Amino acid sequence: MKNIKIDQKTKRASDTNRFLGSIGVRPIGIFGFILAAVGVVSCGGSNKTEEVEGSQAGASDTLYLDEAQQRNAGIKLAEVHKEWVNTEVNLLGRVVSSPEGEVVVSSVVGGLVKRIAVKPGDRVKKGDLLCEIENLQVVDWQESFLIAESEGAVLKSEYERQREMYASKASSLKALQLAESSFKANQARKAGLIQRLMAVGMTPERVRAGIQSRLAIKAPVSSTVISVDAHLGMNVADNAGMMKLAMEGAGMWVLTGYEGQTSLVKVGMGVELSPAEGGADNVVPGKVVALSPVIENDRSWKVYCKPNASTKAENGGAFTSVKIGQAVKGKLVLSAIESPVLPDSAVFLRDGKNFCFIQMGSNNPKMKAYALTPIVVVGRQKNQVVLSQSPKGNVVVGGAYSLWMMWDASRNAEE
Repeated sequence: MKNIKIDQKTKRASDTNRFLGSIGVRPIGIFGFILAAVGVVSCGGSNKTEEVEGSQAGASDTLYLDEAQQRNAGIKLAEVHKEWVNTEVNLLGRVVSSPEGEVVVSSVVGGLVKRIAVKPGDRVKKGDLLCEIENLQVVDWQESFLIAESEGAVLKSEYERQREMYASKASSLKALQLAESSFKANQARKAGLIQRLMAVGMTPERVRAGIQSRLAIKAPVSSTVISVDAHLGMNVADNAGMMKLAMEGAGMWVLTGYEGQTSLVKVGMGVELSPAEGGADNVVPGKVVALSPVIENDRSWKVYCKPNASTKAENGGAFTSVKIGQAVKGKLVLSAIESPVLPDSAVFLRDGKNFCFIQMGSNNPKMKAYALTPIVVVGRQKNQVVLSQSPKGNVVVGGAYSLWMMWDASRNAEE
């Protein structure tokens, strides 16, 4: 017996054709169906009913059905009505660093990057090693410090000797003053070298243990690494930014909303924040702190949120588990507003957008036209979806799935 392999597209078309046959639409081949009474017209086409006996239907946004097909499909119409609803707006987004919480890591002296110890997304504690650079000027500073320290011991001894001799009138005031000046000049030079070494993270104790050619660049605060701009072998200039860190608790949650929701979300509104894959235990309250005035090409816009400061300590687990760049979600519960609603069964999702079928006028008195119409869903309540505005015309609330299958079959026929 031969094994017959059926691909997913063929199986889907076969299932669709069986369904269409059950409501009076006779299938042909694998991807088509007879349009004995079902006309299909594209958005850019005319309103004329097309009866394409024995041919395949093209992908369309409008379907034409006769009375029998409408009855078999169970078509029921209703006008969109309004209800007082407590709408939930659920948004997804990511954690980004807020400008006031960003730290640029640099070194007062440049050099050759010899080691990078972190990568973007890593969490570091204050004092953790970030990278190492090599600078020969710092070697000169260490040598000068050790020489100054050695000379300082001799000059101090000479100064004390001259002071004792002057007290016993065995030496002149000039000799004492010269010894004092030399000793104090040495101490000033030594103090300056210590300051330079301390500025690059080197202590006198470390220098005394041995001269080092590498500088250890350490995290100035506990934070998350946002970006690493330095690379191995790169020569970085004095005070050049090598990395960027985000301080703990300084992350801002940027959620993505869509055009129809702009009138619903306001600055100062409360929001429940949590990691995208977190459970109920990781939900913490926050608020909307800013709204982007720009609507992007995909009709999205940005909602900027922050956790409430008073809840950070109480809910530390939800924050210590969230990193800069991590996917997060936010839920806004709006006050009761009167909004247009539709049953879930009347709404379909395609390519990230929501649609419903609306009955349209037809030039053929024996046929009814049903147009696939885009709508903007702003929330959900029980078994209903909440719309930003009411579509014009009667909406298919019964038999909508049958129309969807017909539309889907016509789309597959062209593929």
